[in-house]
Amino acid sequence: MSSARPVRESRPRRPGRTWGGPDEPPLPPALAAQLARRGWKVSGSGPSRDAQRADRPVWVVVDGAGRQDDLTLVPVPAEPGERAQVVERLGVLRALDHEHLATIDEVVEGDAAHLGVLTRRSLGTSLDLLLACRAPLSAGEAVTLVVPLAQALAALHVAGQTYGALDRKDVTVGADGRAVLRAPLEVSTGSPAEDVRALAALVTGLVPPPATLHAGARGAVGPGEGNDEALAALHAELAAAQRADPRGRPEAGTFAALCYEAAMPLPIVLPDPARLAAASPVMVT
Repeated sequence: MSSARPVRESRPRRPGRTWGGPDEPPLPPALAAQLARRGWKVSGSGPSRDAQRADRPVWVVVDGAGRQDDLTLVPVPAEPGERAQVVERLGVLRALDHEHLATIDEVVEGDAAHLGVLTRRSLGTSLDLLLACRAPLSAGEAVTLVVPLAQALAALHVAGQTYGALDRKDVTVGADGRAVLRAPLEVSTGSPAEDVRALAALVTGLVPPPATLHAGARGAVGPGEGNDEALAALHAELAAAQRADPRGRPEAGTFAALCYEAAMPLPIVLPDPARLAAASPVMVT
């Protein structure tokens, strides 16, 4: 019997940027040295999940215990006052402890223009990818998603910070359906009311319009769900959170409670893992 291994067919490359290639900028030497001294090793790189910084890489780093973090370079202004704002914000975020907001483990000096931020790696699927591989969320699934995210925003607001622009790529959904919001590393000049509006607008785009569910869909989305009443009630709260006058929008914690009352929460149904893998961007290691 021959010991030669069969030759596997090579998979065609998906179009788009290749991460980890020669065109990717290296880590600043000072930052790389700091990471090595602290016991971190770079294991790979990939596109940022931050929709506002999608053209910039994120490095995956691993410590001696095998813990994985995302390493992001955060630009730091040269002007002392603006620099202080960035440093203060990162300090506040690092002190926050909320299960639905990604944890900042360390902030490391990079070069004169950057800080390296190590964020606990959220294992799961980006909301953007998840919705590209399945039908819109039911009202109950949307409640399971929006309530913890609104609570995370509420914790951020209590700490004196706001989130800023919010996109599907800023949310990771774990295998257990648990949603985690990306840590907002760059300074935001928005208001808490604008954060609530942004989250409501995001969720509005994830569910069907009111009164569009047909009888066939009703039986497929779980007990107590699939009726027009639940969807309509959720849409009413989403619309109220997007009122033109910010004074008419609920605070983030109140928004979470109102959505919870609008429809019965249901587990988020995840697409087939093979389908997700085929659609996901490549992480180079």
